Amino acid sequence: MAIKLKNPPNSLGQTKQEILGQVSQPEIKGIFDIDVEKLKDPLYYEGSVVRCFCFGCGTATELISEAANYLAGLAETDPPLSWDGFYFVSE
Repeated sequence: MAIKLKNPPNSLGQTKQEILGQVSQPEIKGIFDIDVEKLKDPLYYEGSVVRCFCFGCGTATELISEAANYLAGLAETDPPLSWDGFYFVSE
């Protein structure tokens, strides 16, 4: 169940959206292939354990352990002891 948080104004009466703008979803233009060389690159961000590749927009995102374990649960599989050599794909 999703809980929607209210967007209260700050002390100047501005909402978060007015300050930061609206984030939009990436435009999906087709089906992208996995860049195998990108998957071989070392993970860049501290705490990242695995990548998730999107066939819809072509982006590869690094995930921390908690996120990777959550996605493994959604895929109804047990997380591996080590994420080395693994990656997620999404549409």
